Amino acid sequence: MHLVYKQGSLVTVSFRAGSANLLAPYPNKLVYAIVVREPTRRFVSYYFWKWRRKDLMSIATKRMMGNSDVAEVSADAPSFKQFVEREQPLDAYYVRRLLGMGERGGTVDDKALERAKAVLSRTFSLILLTERLGDFGPLVQRTLGWTASDFDAFRAKKNPAPDTRLLEAWRPDWSEEIGRRMPLDRGFYAYAAELAEARMKG
Repeated sequence: MHLVYKQGSLVTVSFRAGSANLLAPYPNKLVYAIVVREPTRRFVSYYFWKWRRKDLMSIATKRMMGNSDVAEVSADAPSFKQFVEREQPLDAYYVRRLLGMGERGGTVDDKALERAKAVLSRTFSLILLTERLGDFGPLVQRTLGWTASDFDAFRAKKNPAPDTRLLEAWRPDWSEEIGRRMPLDRGFYAYAAELAEARMKG
């Protein structure tokens, strides 16, 4: 298995498939897989990951207080409002990465979105959604020849929920507002979800 990961929840994986034994030295084919996350959740998760508290004291304190399920940011973290302003433009994260573009350069429009969709369709045999990984167990099993079908069993890490107070301090409708600022990413995600569903049924 070969894994390529870029922070922000766009994950691409290539598997050697064709045998129930994942360590088989002579696989039949190479299968490319991609895991895509809902854009608003991806962006919020990125904020809490980039500015997360990393000191051992905070980890121990969270465990003793029993609030380890809530994500916290470090003392020097910008407010969520400042983070949003620094990350402008928010849109086209997925489009830029599927097309191999930088974070800021180049024109990203509806035509770029269509090109990114084409790359997704023709390149990736497995298209998975972060929010529904468990649903895709049978597809993963069928495509890779795995004997296990419970894909949730592979999710050993549990991510803590964001502290919504930090988001609401920016805007009470923070989720809707971020979504409005990401039309291309929302379009890409909707297409990825549609394609994933079709392939799972097929």
